Amino acid sequence: MIKINAIFYTTIVLFLLGLQSNVTAQTTPIINISGDSDKAADEKSKYNLEYANMTYAADRTGTENKALKLDGQSFIRVNKSINPTVMPNLTIAFWAKPDSDNKRMTLFSHDNGGYDRTVAIDNRGAKSWKWSAYANTPMAGASINKSKWSFVAVVFNKKENTVLIFVDGQTYKHKGSASKGLDYFHLGNNPTYGEPYIGLLDDIKIYEQSLTKNQLLELFESEGGIKDKSDQYFYKENYNGSDIVVRVGDVDNLGFGWTKGFDPFCGMNTSVHGYPWITDENDHKGTDRIMVVSSHHSGRKDGYTSSTKRPDNLPVSIDITYKKPDIEIEKVVLQLMLDDFQAPKWGTSYQVHINGKRLTYIEDVINKVEQTGPTGKLVQVGLLPEDNALFSTGKVSVKIDDPVTGAGDGYAIDFIQVLINPKGEYECIGNISGIVKDTEGNPLEDVLISANGLKEGLTKANGLFKLENVPIGMITVTANKNLYNQESISFELKKDENKQIEFVLNRKLLESKAFLNDELKAKGFVNLYGIHFDSGKDVPNSQSEATLNELAIFLKSNSELKFKIIGHTDSDGEIKTNNDLSLRRAQHIVSWLEKKGVNTANITASGLGESSPIASNKTKSGKALNRRVEIKAMKK
Repeated sequence: MIKINAIFYTTIVLFLLGLQSNVTAQTTPIINISGDSDKAADEKSKYNLEYANMTYAADRTGTENKALKLDGQSFIRVNKSINPTVMPNLTIAFWAKPDSDNKRMTLFSHDNGGYDRTVAIDNRGAKSWKWSAYANTPMAGASINKSKWSFVAVVFNKKENTVLIFVDGQTYKHKGSASKGLDYFHLGNNPTYGEPYIGLLDDIKIYEQSLTKNQLLELFESEGGIKDKSDQYFYKENYNGSDIVVRVGDVDNLGFGWTKGFDPFCGMNTSVHGYPWITDENDHKGTDRIMVVSSHHSGRKDGYTSSTKRPDNLPVSIDITYKKPDIEIEKVVLQLMLDDFQAPKWGTSYQVHINGKRLTYIEDVINKVEQTGPTGKLVQVGLLPEDNALFSTGKVSVKIDDPVTGAGDGYAIDFIQVLINPKGEYECIGNISGIVKDTEGNPLEDVLISANGLKEGLTKANGLFKLENVPIGMITVTANKNLYNQESISFELKKDENKQIEFVLNRKLLESKAFLNDELKAKGFVNLYGIHFDSGKDVPNSQSEATLNELAIFLKSNSELKFKIIGHTDSDGEIKTNNDLSLRRAQHIVSWLEKKGVNTANITASGLGESSPIASNKTKSGKALNRRVEIKAMKK
């Protein structure tokens, strides 16, 4: 194909500006096969080519007879040695439009049976079909898109023993050093094993250098390529039953792809996959990378932790930006494709912050996820109405980490998707029903039942409940009733399943020093319900004496630590009144402790009113849970 040499033009312009471009004359290809049928004879002679059964088709601009068409019997033999001892550094770049995305096909190879330099469509370097390369071992790059032309380049660097795969602006780098191979190579099949390529091929360039990523990007753009970021970001209004849908991260199972027929929004666990993997620099920040909780420094650790190092595996926030909504936000659902979260196994206590605000009710769900394998699961969580405002500016930052326990737990996130004002028209749903009893077998009424905050209800007088049309995936159902310990059951809800569960709630015992110690050690905070106030009053009543005494004992034995006592209310009443009341309640608790001989120099009081609920304020049971005193461990 005839093109203006944009690389040369770029070089001259930058030189005149006093800036030397990365693309210079040294990147001139030693072989340049245009795919143009009119130039075929000249190129055969110039590069010592032997064509077999070659025909021609329209190129990526639609111009006829300007691209090679390979039908399974077609290939080009190039009579030139690319043996690593002769040509230690090598780059091949081409445009291709394959006819299949699930068939092993070789585009370039001098393989004599020893995994020599080869570029192919393969699934041996991953569990799905990818643009791949061989250099002793298979190495996977980007997924195949047979519906469009793709620019593919592979860089073999013998000095560094690396292979870089570049597909439409995305780069993947691996370790690998090729064997000698044959003293000629084929374009369109493997000279030893066949595995022919079927599809279109154009603008094949081979360089006797290892081009850099910047040079490849310039070449890609100079030939009309546009880097596609759509797989990393999605935004639509009035889409799929929601007023707004926004997603960051590509839906590709960390690059391992999906098994045939698997729908990440309507399925079960992903297949077990390998680790670690090469992080693609083009992936949205925080996605498709292994992270290890920031509190881990040494000791027992899982495979993700063992196979990665600091600082590369430090947790980072996942930022989401979108057009500022001009609608009232009534409901927000967070969809997270989580991978290898194993809090039940490793004793991890994940904390979830959105725009700096900690949402403990999301933590209750995530800390029940068990993904040994490793495998991935879709987790969907409905936000409480009081937190909708976090999504009103069009800027959201999600941080998941465990800064407390020191667990050796590594994890990953494939994508995060936000649904604003979903109408509940989920395609894949199930139903959850059951009964709640006390330890003596008596049914409990008005127990708040919640399934990831997506659906909730109260038990009837007979203890029965039913949640209908629950979006499927990883579900944690919690049962909450004041004066009883919260219980939860986690499971994978399947499409059209009618899941039956049973809860047995233990009556809450005295919130003792040991209870305080265990909760603070695991979570960094504890909610106390044994401190009671009369309506509208800010001084603890006599029923609070036992819990306050235990709190005093605990604080006296931990006087070197710093704590904050936080008052919370339900949503009844005015916001300003609730803020003031919650602060005065916290202050009176600090005063009470001081009178009991507690050194309060490291204790502060705060009131958050109704702004940080842990349950819905739509029911009496939810309101009772939101009226609480929180003790929070602070950093000195």
